[in-house]
Amino acid sequence: MGCWLSTTLVSCWLSLQWLEQEECERFFAGQVIDSHRGQPIASALVAWEHAGISLYTDQHGKFEIAKRCETTAYITISKAGFQQATYSLTHGKEFVLLLTPETIELEPITITGEKIAIGQASAVTTPIPEEVLIQRQGKGLAEALSYASGVQILRTGSSIAKPVIQGLHSNRILVLNNGIRQEGQQWGLEHAPEMDAFLASELKVIKGAATVQYGPEAMGGVVIVKPPALPTKKGISSQWHLQGASNGKQGIFSGQVSGYHKGIGWRLQATGKRSGNIRTPNYFLANTGVAELNFSLAAGYQKEKYGVEVFFSRFATQLGIFRGAHIGNLTDLQFALSSPRPLVEAQFSYQIDNPRQRVIHHLFKVNGYRKHEISQWEYQYAFQHNQRQEFDIRRAGRDKIPAMNLNLFTHLLELNYQTSKGKHWQWKGGVSGLAQSNLNVPGTGIRPLVPNYWVTAAGAFALLKYSVPRWDLETGLRYDWRHLEVRRFDRNGILQRTQRWFSNFSATVGVAYHWSESIVLRTQMASAWRPPSANELYSEGLHHSAAALEFGSDSLKSEQSGKWTVGIHAKTSTATLEVTGFAQYIGNYIYLAPQGETRLTIRGAFPVFHFEQTQAALWGSDILLHWQPFQVWSVLLKGAITRAKDLTNNAFLPWIPPEQLSISLQGHIPLPAQSRWKNGYIALTNLLVARQWRTPPERDFAPPPHGYWVSTLDAGVCYRKEKNTLFIGLTVYNLANTTYRDYMNRFRYFADEQGRNFQLYLRYITHSP
Repeated sequence: MGCWLSTTLVSCWLSLQWLEQEECERFFAGQVIDSHRGQPIASALVAWEHAGISLYTDQHGKFEIAKRCETTAYITISKAGFQQATYSLTHGKEFVLLLTPETIELEPITITGEKIAIGQASAVTTPIPEEVLIQRQGKGLAEALSYASGVQILRTGSSIAKPVIQGLHSNRILVLNNGIRQEGQQWGLEHAPEMDAFLASELKVIKGAATVQYGPEAMGGVVIVKPPALPTKKGISSQWHLQGASNGKQGIFSGQVSGYHKGIGWRLQATGKRSGNIRTPNYFLANTGVAELNFSLAAGYQKEKYGVEVFFSRFATQLGIFRGAHIGNLTDLQFALSSPRPLVEAQFSYQIDNPRQRVIHHLFKVNGYRKHEISQWEYQYAFQHNQRQEFDIRRAGRDKIPAMNLNLFTHLLELNYQTSKGKHWQWKGGVSGLAQSNLNVPGTGIRPLVPNYWVTAAGAFALLKYSVPRWDLETGLRYDWRHLEVRRFDRNGILQRTQRWFSNFSATVGVAYHWSESIVLRTQMASAWRPPSANELYSEGLHHSAAALEFGSDSLKSEQSGKWTVGIHAKTSTATLEVTGFAQYIGNYIYLAPQGETRLTIRGAFPVFHFEQTQAALWGSDILLHWQPFQVWSVLLKGAITRAKDLTNNAFLPWIPPEQLSISLQGHIPLPAQSRWKNGYIALTNLLVARQWRTPPERDFAPPPHGYWVSTLDAGVCYRKEKNTLFIGLTVYNLANTTYRDYMNRFRYFADEQGRNFQLYLRYITHSP
């Protein structure tokens, strides 16, 4: 793979040797104007992505980019309350550039690197088409993220999915929900992010260690989820989603209404979801239904120099856990691990029985900003309450008593400052604090899997960026301190109180070289650390929704990581290429290791897992190629390879994604220019996933499944009339109804993956003055 990556880089380099070298004395200038009021727009963000340049307009709406070699600049202008706009500028002139106040149009969902003024040196951007957003919203956050190269999915059954970024997941991936770090029970491999995907209008992923800005939990990457900006123009807007799926007979309804009145923008949103037992090509999966009901509301007051916003959301879901993973005795468990069909089968039903999860997540936040001519202050406070209940199969009328009942309370406070000096320097810094308590609700009748604990944490960071023609240099440093207090009863009923303190530095250095207007080379070195979480230290017993016995170790130490990434972004009139390579060393790497042992308990027979620690190395590469040789046809190719090694024992690590390659052929349907029907398309996607041979077979419970090939067919079209838009789409997943199992599914031991699924989705957008 390394040779292939090197060949690609060298080929792209040599293909551009003919470019004429220019004197770097050209400039690009403009003034940003409100298209409705005709007034200058101050503090608008002007981003030239391929050059890695970001700056704000002055009080007169003006900006200038000087000492450049390029003859043309492709810039993007954005500001809260306005629609984002893209312009092509020629050098040596000052242009008048218009921004239109925000309307009801929903921006396409985007997977990108951090797109702030500081952070460009390591950013990688992969736009997701609007039809993909609509198509995947009903399948959750992880499904939408998997559109990007290098992002894969860790599943537990058919309804629980978590993103995996370059081989890392769970406690090493930080999710920012509307600017707030999502604090749930994310430590569980089968604990999906508790958020409504229909609220997102923008989605970003930072591939690589981002701990300097976001803290230790960002060692593997950051997922940034943003809702639509609040309106700043009088009127009422709405959008409505309706989705149905054949497999599981799923139905989803989501609605969003927003408006503006007397300086205050507001938004109301709600989603309901219901599905029943999922079917593989040959049988139903018992007890795999989902019921979900969410809502959110937001209001904000914005001025040019300052603003404040309040947000509240409630996410509530109930998930059935595949009944065939809970086995009554060791003999049946051994048989189930080797059987081509699960021991427990069922017909279709919407009923959700035990084992099941019930999760409710509340999020409240208030945030604001204060802008000066070349600087900005940002602050926010958030409170989150996460309630997780897991129900086991119990006798004597105790089915309604949860076997796990956790309440997690989190307070967060952040203050950030950003400024620039001259045309070359940008600086950003901030401080943050966290207070968290995790409490077991009494009355379960079972020893808690995770004990009561309290966390107090604080951090401070600084990022500095220096830009000159062709080069951008970025560096940063962060310090974090954390205190963990645990209280639990030992086997003799004596209360034990344990305290641990953790602290360390994180650092990053990144460089971008703009070889030409169409080619950017990037590299980054980052050091990061992560303290062990409470579940890794103190888990003890049956994890019901995972159908596994899990045991922690209080001797675990903090992880220490060093990661190097290198990448190229090249773009022509017909093609876009992104290639990223990475190598990462993690000292004291913590992982959930299968023990190759099954154990009988009073609640059944289950496989055994222990949290262990080793010295680990991960390396690999991602590729994305979009080629449009003709106006009506395009090809999208994505691939990812990840390797991981246990250096201490000279062995492989579990739960590392195998190689995969996705190839999509899309046709754009020509429609008459005067027609109200727009943007018709049809696409066929083939996903090839290899067998994961690099596993520790002596410690696993079954051999890794064979590789597979599945196809997906998409089609869609838009109908527009005045200010109203209707989007209609149809997707057929697993087109050939292929029978297969996925190594990255924790229930692969017991059942096949989902069979063919027809999904119809509608989105209707309206606006009234």
